[in-house]
Amino acid sequence: LMGGGLPAKAGSASEVGNGQPADRHSMDSTRRTVLVNIRFDGKAKVVRHRASTRIGDLSSIYKKRLGAVTGRELAGMKVSDDKGVEQDSDVALGELQLTSNAKPSIAELSQAQVSLNFEDDDWFD
Repeated sequence: LMGGGLPAKAGSASEVGNGQPADRHSMDSTRRTVLVNIRFDGKAKVVRHRASTRIGDLSSIYKKRLGAVTGRELAGMKVSDDKGVEQDSDVALGELQLTSNAKPSIAELSQAQVSLNFEDDDWFD
């Protein structure tokens, strides 16, 4: 049920749903989704991805698309959060969302966006 929330499993933290803090260990990141605010070259787009999606997966997906849009080949892609911290390719969106929000409730978690800046990685140029 995209956008309208995901069905709750019996005994899951999502049954709380009344402003209680989310239980980080019982949340199923393979079913939960995250709103991702993707920024590149002054443009932004909000996309919903699974919480289990890793930064490396996003980088692979968007590297080709962003290269085609800009008309240049992107040798590498670096992804940083809204604080400017570069994110490792193994970090999952759900982990990033949970660490960027103090103790989110289920309702807050479903609407909390993860902001990511995609840039051409010129580290080795």
